[in-house]
Amino acid sequence: MTYRTIKQREADPSTLTVAELLRVADLLNITAEDVLAVVLDELKANQPHLTVP
Repeated sequence: MTYRTIKQREADPSTLTVAELLRVADLLNITAEDVLAVVLDELKANQPHLTVP
């Protein structure tokens, strides 16, 4: 993943693919659920009009 892509994903976590989420979890040695929880929290904070579980 390029630096530019990482910056884009940081700016808009909703653009992360499932494969990227799994790779991040693997690199950080944490569960995919933990990574997804962080992404969902970011989405809720940045886009309050969205309904996410």
